[in-house]
Amino acid sequence: MIKRDLYINQLNDLVNTKTLKILTGVHGCGKSCILLSFADSLKDEKNNVIYLDFNSLKNRNYTSYLKLYDFLSERIMDNKMNYIIFDNIRKVENWYEVINSLSVDYNNIDFFISGLSENLEDSELSKHLSWPIIEVNILPLSFKEYLKFNDEYWDDDLDINGKFKDYLHFGGFPVIFEHKKSDLIFNNIIEGIYNTIIFKDLISNYKIKNPLLLNEIFYFTINNLGEYLSSKKISEYFITEGVKTTPTTVLEYLKYFDKSYLFYSVKRFNLKCDVYLRTLEKHYVCDLGLRNFILGFDDEYSNGVLENLVYFELLRRNYKVSTVKYNAHKVDFMAKSVDKTIYIQILKNLDDDLLNMKLDDLNSIKDNYEKMIISFDKTHIKNIHGIKIVNIIDFLLEEDNLIA
Repeated sequence: MIKRDLYINQLNDLVNTKTLKILTGVHGCGKSCILLSFADSLKDEKNNVIYLDFNSLKNRNYTSYLKLYDFLSERIMDNKMNYIIFDNIRKVENWYEVINSLSVDYNNIDFFISGLSENLEDSELSKHLSWPIIEVNILPLSFKEYLKFNDEYWDDDLDINGKFKDYLHFGGFPVIFEHKKSDLIFNNIIEGIYNTIIFKDLISNYKIKNPLLLNEIFYFTINNLGEYLSSKKISEYFITEGVKTTPTTVLEYLKYFDKSYLFYSVKRFNLKCDVYLRTLEKHYVCDLGLRNFILGFDDEYSNGVLENLVYFELLRRNYKVSTVKYNAHKVDFMAKSVDKTIYIQILKNLDDDLLNMKLDDLNSIKDNYEKMIISFDKTHIKNIHGIKIVNIIDFLLEEDNLIA
């Protein structure tokens, strides 16, 4: 098992805080492996690690919260720090009662869980839990992680450009590395992940009455990565295609995609008014493998694909991301961290006319924050009047200094 250090380090930073750490993310992104790897990393003579995966029948007797409490109480050690780690916790009824009671009964205890049946924004967990919640959102593999997995499992002789092409092609669900590199196998794997999310996580959980429309909206959204969309615009498109729906239904289904972590929605920020706008969001799919499964392997170097790559890389680096409206100008991303703000334009190719338009949009913003254009193209030009020109591969392989 390859350690995914990005998330192991995040979890280590949260150790021994009086909080409940919850791993979230799309089905198949690797939450269970990360949780197990983290549990193994905690094991030493000072710690008592109790790890339970409720998908295993070995733990079937503890799906009652009272039985689980008794089981844990017998195994907590007074002279050690006790780390209690639950995977697929949704299978335990009223599981939060166990955490509440143990946190009262013991001081030397810490909790990490995964496998909720609902999105954290939806849930009413905060009403039931005595500890505050910290969400650790897990994404499919970054390009740097993909390279590690590729070297370990596929060990091909491709150069970095060939490996990047494969990353665009296959995406970053870790499970693909359990099989040989093959489009047929890949499609079967991604189809299984997609069907699980649609039928188990969405249709079943949210009692969706029109699964066909749900699929159609998913296809439409994934075909319009990086485009400004509204529920009204989408519903009007379907009506012209003879499909009856309403903006309310479309908006509801888009929210379901967000709740399952299939899509991540990005709001527009009006820089002049310093306010987030309520209309015309962009939507990015959690993994490009899903896009290719739905659309085929055409146009893998589109502007929407490039935006998708950059957006999720910014999330991995703990940036809060929005799009920007400034007077008549638009900027693809404003990325903000605690101590840094950067404006980023996305440009598939460094065509002169399009490049000048993107530069004009960036130059319209007169503050002193960093500005950057990211492209599939490689060029010897690294800077135009203070605006950085960056190749996507260089961007994805850089550390978190956004190309110093």
